[in-house]
Amino acid sequence: MLSFAQRWLKPMLPLLVVLALLAILYPEAMFQGKVFGSADAAANEAFRQVGDGARSETGYPLWNPYIFTGMPSFGSLSYTLGVYPPTLVFEFMQDHLGAPPLTWLLGHLLFGGLGMWWLMGRWQTPWGGRVLACVAFLFFARVVAWGVYGHGTKVGAAMYLPWLLGLSWDILTKGSLRATALAALLLGLQFLRGHPQISYYTLLMLGTLTVWHLVWPLTGDRAMPMVRRLRGGGLMALVVVLGFSIGAAQLLPNHDYASISTRGAGGASGGSGSAYDFATSWSMGPEDLSAVFLPAAAGFGKATYLGRMPFNDYPNFAGLLLPLLVGLAWLSKRRSLVIGLAVVSALAILLSMGRHSPGLYQLCYNILPYFTKLRIPSMIVVVPALLGAVLAALGATALANSDESRTLLVRRLGLAVLAVGGLVLLMGAMSLVQGAYKESLTAMAAKSGKQAAAVILDAAWSLHKSFLIRQGLVMLVAGGALLLAAKRLSFRRQWLVPVLAVLVAVDMGGVAKLVTHPERSLSQVVRTRDGGGRLAPATRMVRPWQGAAPIQVDPELAKVLTQTVGHQRLFPLGQDSQENAYMTEGVRSLGGYHPAKPAVAEALRQRLFGREPAGTLATWLSAAAITYPAVLSPELISVLARTGLEVAPEGTPAGGTRVYEILNTQPRARLMDQWQPVSVLPEGDALEPFLDAMVAGSWDSRAQTILDQTPVPEPQTGPEPLPEPEFVVDGLNEIVLSVHTPRPALLLLSDLMAPGWQVTVNGARAPLLTADLILRAVALDEGANEVRFEYRDPALKRGLILALVGVLVTLGLLVVTWIRRQPRSAANPPDLSEGDRHGNVS
Repeated sequence: MLSFAQRWLKPMLPLLVVLALLAILYPEAMFQGKVFGSADAAANEAFRQVGDGARSETGYPLWNPYIFTGMPSFGSLSYTLGVYPPTLVFEFMQDHLGAPPLTWLLGHLLFGGLGMWWLMGRWQTPWGGRVLACVAFLFFARVVAWGVYGHGTKVGAAMYLPWLLGLSWDILTKGSLRATALAALLLGLQFLRGHPQISYYTLLMLGTLTVWHLVWPLTGDRAMPMVRRLRGGGLMALVVVLGFSIGAAQLLPNHDYASISTRGAGGASGGSGSAYDFATSWSMGPEDLSAVFLPAAAGFGKATYLGRMPFNDYPNFAGLLLPLLVGLAWLSKRRSLVIGLAVVSALAILLSMGRHSPGLYQLCYNILPYFTKLRIPSMIVVVPALLGAVLAALGATALANSDESRTLLVRRLGLAVLAVGGLVLLMGAMSLVQGAYKESLTAMAAKSGKQAAAVILDAAWSLHKSFLIRQGLVMLVAGGALLLAAKRLSFRRQWLVPVLAVLVAVDMGGVAKLVTHPERSLSQVVRTRDGGGRLAPATRMVRPWQGAAPIQVDPELAKVLTQTVGHQRLFPLGQDSQENAYMTEGVRSLGGYHPAKPAVAEALRQRLFGREPAGTLATWLSAAAITYPAVLSPELISVLARTGLEVAPEGTPAGGTRVYEILNTQPRARLMDQWQPVSVLPEGDALEPFLDAMVAGSWDSRAQTILDQTPVPEPQTGPEPLPEPEFVVDGLNEIVLSVHTPRPALLLLSDLMAPGWQVTVNGARAPLLTADLILRAVALDEGANEVRFEYRDPALKRGLILALVGVLVTLGLLVVTWIRRQPRSAANPPDLSEGDRHGNVS
């Protein structure tokens, strides 16, 4: 009869261990219901609030008209409610079961941690090795930072990695149809989680391992028939096809949007991807690789980081002990697996270096499909983080082998680790390397164009010193454990790996805790009253949950803005330029924030919010008011007038800012009777020269417009002025205008043109014209006209159909494998052997 421990405790061990690890990292989120406050999270929440309200009243919000000049909301991943099924589960738990507000984060991390535990069961790793793998993956500073800084799609997608790696092992080595169906389902869910770049790196990892398996089977059996190898490769291809099909509901709209976003402009092949300099702007420099071992090697945080990336609040830290255990994976008998994982990790690290890699990133940029749409190369380090966790667990398990012949190695390794630990401790405690460290940071700052002020160097050294002391102590304890393991075989077999797992948790957890609590030791630069700067403790990230209170604009400010702006746009200057909260009041803004804004918006932003705001462009785009945090002096008003803005000098104070009416703006919906074909422009349909011409005053957008095709009917000039159209509906996916025109004319709407928009005039479809290269227009006949602009994401319907097909085929595969297993299971009851209890999939 099974004991209590066998029946209940052992099956619950993975859950208990992972929950304990999450409690160590996120105690406030788990037990106090607190959240992490970040600008990215707040920016996303603003449109979530708007979208929820619109969905209950007018339908699913596919377009966001409130920032820039409008953008797709579904294709840009800013609102995809209901597409990713787990989100509905998490929200139900939070809304109806009293779960904490960060249940979505804790749930994904729990899923990923259990995946690591299950993954290591593929190779019968004992419980200590599984704990080590979970620690190394979940405590990785970048994974922690994604959750803390509101990058939920990244951390959510990353948690599928261990499950997909384990299922791929079963597919490649056993040809398992059941694993094929499960992997397809999980890959589809990862796509639906909404971070294509993490999914792309997942495919790179699995694809490289598949090719490796075809050359040298991961089992190490070189005698494996090529037919079996190809079967595994074919099933992996089926996983990708079905995964893409399930994820098509998200992938197709996102793919289409990428062609007009900053992710799709200026690529290698005719503007089909991110420009190379933009794509590689977050490349890890060689100095950042040293942060794998010493977290403050290039500084740490916005203030003291002096490497080549813009900033780095989360070094890709593994420590000194974990890489040692990774190297010891060579002792494992699974040579093909170990070398394959090491090769994939090395390639990923080279790709993470982007422009600093020896040609590899450029090669992939030129030849791999869709690679040009990716940016932030350093993001791929999540792959070596996963594979490093696996290798470290395999290395620690091999080291704990009870074979007597390994005793000498363990003893020598213990002595070496003791020596390294003592040296690192001395370097920190005695400040032996302080001068060399500061010189190194100064050299880094010179390369990256940053300032290495003495106060910054002192703060960086203080942080680096504390890390050296802790790492030295960790290595000393590890060395002592290894010497004890060499002396006592029972300790080596049962407790060496768990002790090493605890030490890795102490080492990596200390850095992870600074990501969750940067105010404890990290610094930021704050501005002083005289315009200078000083160091201050970093902003606290953990904050009390304020309930489901909506994002709000100061009521007084909201009232002034809605009265002044109306159907027009706001031109926010100063600190408001990237503010998204105004959309919650229905105020359209030329500013705002989104990580993948339309490429047009970036071209406009550079001029609108440059050293001298491009007032001519602001009036062309119907800006009716300016917000500014201070009183505009007569000199500043003169500067604005010189750039094309006539501003009422008496601003209205409201909500800590001032609102200034723009007197010479153009209506957002306006009738025009003069036009020119795009061929009259010297540079054709090139946007940048056209914007330059408007800023320079050589093109008057008030007098005429540029059209991409001949309007029918053609507008006619006349003596009487054309009236201003009236907004009947001004929603997210739909705009309805009532227009009375005395003669044929053009109706121009200064909103962004994008695929998916269509127009009807008096109920009949009409040609939608592109005006001034980026805006919408339609030709009208004389008389009363009702004009309706409607947006429907053209890829969404196709994506939903493909997703349904993919789900049905995948479920069919699962049913077939279940039916095939029934006779065998009935005739041969399962043997709860050690391998089966670890979760092997046949």
